[in-house]
Amino acid sequence: MADTVTASAPTACLGSPEWVQVAAGVSRTTFTPLPDGSVNVAGFVDDAFRGGVSMKSVGRSPKVRRG
Repeated sequence: MADTVTASAPTACLGSPEWVQVAAGVSRTTFTPLPDGSVNVAGFVDDAFRGGVSMKSVGRSPKVRRG
């Protein structure tokens, strides 16, 4: 699916926590030169687990437990 990201991490990197959570987001900025010498700056930000974006925190997945 185009809207799916699959990620994994070796347990050796995590130790043995009771559970884990994931936070994910993306940002993109474009700069478009204008004829008058100025630049138009446009940005896009998406938080994978929220409907909006917060400058103070990111959304997180539900807690995932092994097994």
